[in-house]
Amino acid sequence: MSSLVRTLRRKQERKKKKNKRPRANAPVRAISDVWAHFHKVKEPSLKNLGQIVLKACCNYCPNKYAYEKGGSTSTIGRHHLKCLNYKAKMARAAIQTTLELRKTNGTSSVPTMSPSIDYDQGIIKELIAKMICVHEYSFRMVEHEWFNILMKCMNPNYKSIGRKAIRAECLRVYKKEKEVLKSVLRGVSSISLTTDLWTSNQTLSYMCVVAHYIDDNWKIQTRVLGFLELDPPHPGIVIADALYACVKDWNIETKIMSITLDNASNNDGAIEALKAKLPVVEEIND
Repeated sequence: MSSLVRTLRRKQERKKKKNKRPRANAPVRAISDVWAHFHKVKEPSLKNLGQIVLKACCNYCPNKYAYEKGGSTSTIGRHHLKCLNYKAKMARAAIQTTLELRKTNGTSSVPTMSPSIDYDQGIIKELIAKMICVHEYSFRMVEHEWFNILMKCMNPNYKSIGRKAIRAECLRVYKKEKEVLKSVLRGVSSISLTTDLWTSNQTLSYMCVVAHYIDDNWKIQTRVLGFLELDPPHPGIVIADALYACVKDWNIETKIMSITLDNASNNDGAIEALKAKLPVVEEIND
């Protein structure tokens, strides 16, 4: 009796083991994480007429890839890592607010905006112009392929800007910022100027005029007032006239406390001419 029981038990155990083995023709489920970003479709084969093939389609772009049941997902996985439409979707979902610039002394502020709700092409255009001015980028940068891909990825509402349009925007921003700085300088009682002259490799002469002043928080501020080209030769009277024209353009003739020039010989004549034009000047250093 006991031997019969043991025999029956062995048969049951063999039966259980046999049932646990996967069937050769059993369908394999697509369990790879990449299938969350793809779906399967059946299409007519382009090589074999009348034959239907299975393809994996990206959920974010029109790309399709041949796929066999139970086959490798490495090809579609590589596409998923590079899919720009997917990256754009993730960027838009992750970004709560795109732009928020702190208001700084002597510069204008830009309002905060949400890319999906308050997108404003004008604000974006102005920010790109400021970026080009600050970092000295080429106007042609706005026409670069990957710059436009980046902007489209950040917000699909972005419209491409040409180099001529961004150049005009840079000039508009310059005039706007100049008026902002003028309003700041109107509240400053005393301003010191420094200048620097040099000649380029193309034998062109330039002069940079910089203003230094103390703001309401007793912090020293420095602003470039002019970057001027001087007609050669540039004797002292030419330097004085250019510097006075710059000061007059900013309406600060009566606020000049001191002017510092380098020790070039032609600055001696500039000093005498400036003393006559700006009697308020307390000290002119060379």
